[in-house]
Amino acid sequence: MFMLKYIDFYSRGLSLCFEQEHMPYFRLRTTKEILKLKAD
Repeated sequence: MFMLKYIDFYSRGLSLCFEQEHMPYFRLRTTKEILKLKAD
Protein backbone atom coordinates (compact mmCIF):
# COMPACT_ATOMS: atom_id res chain seq x y z
CA MET A 1 0.00 0.00 0.00
CA PHE A 2 2.83 2.39 0.82
CA MET A 3 4.29 2.01 -2.67
CA LEU A 4 0.89 2.57 -4.31
CA LYS A 5 0.37 5.79 -2.35
CA TYR A 6 3.94 6.93 -3.03
CA ILE A 7 3.36 6.52 -6.77
CA ASP A 8 -0.07 8.17 -6.52
CA PHE A 9 1.22 11.23 -4.66
CA TYR A 10 4.36 11.50 -6.80
CA SER A 11 2.40 11.32 -10.06
CA ARG A 12 0.10 14.12 -8.88
CA GLY A 13 3.02 16.32 -7.82
CA LEU A 14 1.97 16.20 -4.16
CA SER A 15 4.30 16.15 -1.18
CA LEU A 16 4.61 12.79 0.54
CA CYS A 17 2.73 13.78 3.69
CA PHE A 18 1.38 10.41 4.80
CA GLU A 19 2.56 7.93 7.41
CA GLN A 20 1.92 4.38 8.51
CA GLU A 21 -1.08 5.50 10.57
CA HIS A 22 -2.85 6.55 7.34
CA MET A 23 -2.57 3.12 5.70
CA PRO A 24 -5.87 1.66 7.02
CA TYR A 25 -7.73 4.60 5.45
CA PHE A 26 -5.85 4.21 2.16
CA ARG A 27 -6.54 0.45 2.13
CA LEU A 28 -10.26 1.04 2.55
CA ARG A 29 -10.35 3.80 -0.06
CA THR A 30 -8.34 1.75 -2.57
CA THR A 31 -10.64 -1.23 -2.03
CA LYS A 32 -13.69 0.93 -2.74
CA GLU A 33 -12.05 2.40 -5.87
CA ILE A 34 -11.21 -1.08 -7.17
CA LEU A 35 -14.74 -2.32 -6.54
CA LYS A 36 -16.14 0.72 -8.37
CA LEU A 37 -13.39 0.41 -11.03
CA LYS A 38 -12.79 4.13 -10.65
CA ALA A 39 -9.99 6.19 -9.12
CA ASP A 40 -10.98 9.59 -7.70
